[in-house]
Amino acid sequence: MNTWGITDEIRNKFKPIVEEHIKKAEKANEFRELELTFQGISPAQLQDLMTELGYEEESTESNGWQWDFWINMVNSNKQGISRKACISGCGMAFSLTLAIGE
Repeated sequence: MNTWGITDEIRNKFKPIVEEHIKKAEKANEFRELELTFQGISPAQLQDLMTELGYEEESTESNGWQWDFWINMVNSNKQGISRKACISGCGMAFSLTLAIGE
């Protein structure tokens, strides 16, 4: 199984889920997290999907031996409004979360 690049199967399954999550966070104007641990998408695939949805990587951080990581992304629209997203997780115990909002 390819867990590096996004496939049409992964895109078709997760794009509606991620788009709905983003819409709910924006509508409520609040921070929201989407739990994606063991759902069938890897961090690299999620980052590819977010890029397809107009987000750009701002920064990537990790803490070393614990394998925790944070991929900070932003989507700026034509009105100058920026939307923030963070893909985070832990490689040691494997977890994956998509957070939308500040």
